[in-house]
Amino acid sequence: MMANGRVVWITGAGSGFGSALAERFSMNGDVVVLSGRSAGSLNVVAQKIRSNKGTCEVIPIDVQKVASVRKAANKVLRAYNRIDVLVNNAGITAFKSFEATSEREFSKIVSTNLTGMFLVTKSVLRAMLKERQGIILNVLSYAAKTTYTGSAAYSASKTGGAAMMNVLREETRGKGVQVINIYPGAIDTPMWNDRARRKFKKEMMTPWEISALIYEATVQKPNVVVEELVIRPQSGDLHL
Repeated sequence: MMANGRVVWITGAGSGFGSALAERFSMNGDVVVLSGRSAGSLNVVAQKIRSNKGTCEVIPIDVQKVASVRKAANKVLRAYNRIDVLVNNAGITAFKSFEATSEREFSKIVSTNLTGMFLVTKSVLRAMLKERQGIILNVLSYAAKTTYTGSAAYSASKTGGAAMMNVLREETRGKGVQVINIYPGAIDTPMWNDRARRKFKKEMMTPWEISALIYEATVQKPNVVVEELVIRPQSGDLHL
């Protein structure tokens, strides 16, 4: 299958920030592959994209599982022969103190946010290196740059992701692959509970406005790379 625009694979695309990114890339002519755990949510996003004349495909995935990741990556590569932009956006959290976080919760958060990023990136890296082109865009968090209480596991996963992708950037320099780390502050998405969203709605950034900045980072000239992008509410940190 030939794609006129870039082929953009987005994980965590079924809601919130991921769906906004999918719509943003699509409206600019890119072919978007939507991945996430819920096929139903992905199909809702796909229907919206198609109703606006965009091109997309739904491929459910569990980023924690090697077999699921490999199957999804192979399907994308068979269909389009390439992946121009990978957006690592799948992520979960639990707003709990270190003491209150269970071993199971910690493992699930790290497995999704960090191991999942490793597995999905590894599944496309060889193809990008072969083509000597590609963008790996990682949606991290400002929690990787500061300290938020009640987010020990989440902060560990995002800080680990930042370090891992900084290493990958240096290892792929001069090989045509760009690695972009995004550090957003508070965005109005379902990751926050309803009480926090009601209380801080005016301060929080919206997924749509942030998606515009991220899209622009991916359309620079080949000799320019936006290695890091920090995007925060003008009011700074939120205090729950």
